[in-house]
Amino acid sequence: MRPALYILGDMGKRRNARPASPAGSRLNGFIVMDSKSGYSPIVQQGIVPMDNWYSTLNRPPLTPPSWLFSPVWTVLYVMIIVSIALYVYHTWNTKPYKIYSLIVVHSISNLMWSGIFFGLQKPGWAFLDLVILDITLVFMIYLFHHTYKPSSILLWPYLAWAAFATYLNAGFYLLNRG
Repeated sequence: MRPALYILGDMGKRRNARPASPAGSRLNGFIVMDSKSGYSPIVQQGIVPMDNWYSTLNRPPLTPPSWLFSPVWTVLYVMIIVSIALYVYHTWNTKPYKIYSLIVVHSISNLMWSGIFFGLQKPGWAFLDLVILDITLVFMIYLFHHTYKPSSILLWPYLAWAAFATYLNAGFYLLNRG
């Protein structure tokens, strides 16, 4: 098996691997979409106003310092992209369109969270968005596990962090209602 980064850089030019397929073009779309949604917390810090609202919120126990979120999410998004890339690469001829729809729903949910929480200042709605994100992530891990196990394993740290983020979001909502 070739290293994941080599696979990512070589999707359109498979010489000694399987014949070229539409999977390469689908993969490029997912990488662009996940990069867009994945880096949304970083990008949206400049787009979504971070006024005094967040600094006035009561914080749940175990809330990490703000500087920790960007590096953790960056590492997780790289793992997500590699996981999806490996999955698409190893299943390109099985036409798993249902899982692609699941990935799209998951990515949209991920993209929306920052805007809902920080932009609209609606922690309750953001919590519901995270529940959708968590459910789709569990299904992705389950389906990846039965098709290409390494793709599933790469998502386990993301599931742990997403569950922690859901706890934090619920805490912000419960501690700051009314």
